[in-house]
Order: sequence, then structure tokens, then C-alpha cells
Amino acid sequence: MTKNELTRAGTTTQPLQLKTTSALIPKPEPTSTTTPSSTRTSTPSQNTPLTTSTTKSQSLSKTLTQTPLTNYLIKVMNYYNNLAKIYDKLYLREQIPKYLLILEKVKVRGRRVIDIGSGTGTLALIAAPVAKYVLCLDISRNMLEIAKQKLRHHSNVDLLQATMTKIPIRKKTFNTLTAVTVMTIELMNYLDEVLNLVREGAEIAITVPKSTSNLAVEVATKLLVHRYRVEVIDDDSKDYIIIARTS
Repeated sequence: MTKNELTRAGTTTQPLQLKTTSALIPKPEPTSTTTPSSTRTSTPSQNTPLTTSTTKSQSLSKTLTQTPLTNYLIKVMNYYNNLAKIYDKLYLREQIPKYLLILEKVKVRGRRVIDIGSGTGTLALIAAPVAKYVLCLDISRNMLEIAKQKLRHHSNVDLLQATMTKIPIRKKTFNTLTAVTVMTIELMNYLDEVLNLVREGAEIAITVPKSTSNLAVEVATKLLVHRYRVEVIDDDSKDYIIIARTS
């Protein structure tokens, strides 16, 4: 995603595009001094066929230095690429009450919203009619392809394939951030960078599985360190819902 695309977000009349980023999986630090802005993002043309998840993952596996994190991210990407076509059938009924509760708790009307781990785009579909702009970010291209179809009538939405380990977006861009069923122990170290994406006065919703209660404590503590007021909702769902505000 380019700066110009973010600047004009919410006013475009172009067909909904799926953007990808070369920062999908973290790479070793370059030894040369190439300019990051020339390589960080790429936008496939409308005539370019989409790469299958298997091909993309195999290519990444061969070209990247193998580390526990890269192996974990490739595994996650493959898992959700394979699950994409049946994800809504399996989990939508469980997820929708969570989405509705989150959108009652955080403001989206007239705001710039980023949904990290946006999946098939259901939360964005609910938010888009009232939000100024919504960015759906997910590691799975196949999930985003389904989201693209759901959101095709909303011109204030962008789709970006990326991972929260390295999000190619300038800081202080969004007013509202949601991350549903995304946080894991492996990604905890990147929460600081994610929080840099939001502006002063932002509202945040992050869910954490109740099976990892220690992780919920870590996320809440990190938000407190960043001077957010934190509310943890423990309802009948499988997740803790952590709401954070600065005002």
C-alpha cells in the first residue's frame, strides 16, 4: 500500500484490489543500503493470476532463512489458505457475536479502522457502512480473496496481505484497531509496533483465547504500559476480549 492510497482512502471508486507486500514474512536484514520504499509493497495488476498458497509458501520456504518465526508464519499462512473456503461455515456463527460486541465497545463511525487478522472480512463488512475507511490485513491470501467478494460494494475498504510482524504502513494512521483471534505467544514481541499504527485517542480491541490466560495478562499489561485504560471482558465466548482506550 502506498502513501497516496492511504491518503485518498474512502474516496476511491476503483474496483476493490487485493494488495500484497514483500514484507509478508520477515527476512534477514539486508547488507546493502537499498531504499526500503522501493521494495516494501507491490500491487498485482488485475490481469495477473493469483499465486496459489502452496506455490507461495514453497517459494518462501526456499528463499528465506529458516527460523522458528518464519516456519511458524508459513505454517499459519498455509493453514488458513487451506481453511479459507470452509472457514465461515465452521466458525462464522461463533465469531459474529464477538464482532458485534467489539463494535459496540469501540468506535468505528467516521473513523479509520485497521482489522488485523481480518480473515474473510466479516467484521469489516459490518464496520464499512459507517467507518470512514477500513483496512483488512491478513496473512492468508485465500481468506482475503473471500473478503474481497464480501466487500466488493464498499469503496472505503482496502485489503492487504501482510503479517503483524512487519506492517508496511506509516505510524499514527488509524483511530481504531481490532485484532480478533490473532495474538499468539510467537507474535507478542510485535505488539509494540502494532500499537504504533494508531493515533492519540485510539480505541483497540484484541481477543485472546481463554486457553492462554497468561497471554491475556501479557497483552493487557503491554497496553497499560502504553497508558491505555484496559477492560477485559470474560463472557461466554472462547476468548477474552480486551478493550483499550486512551481517553
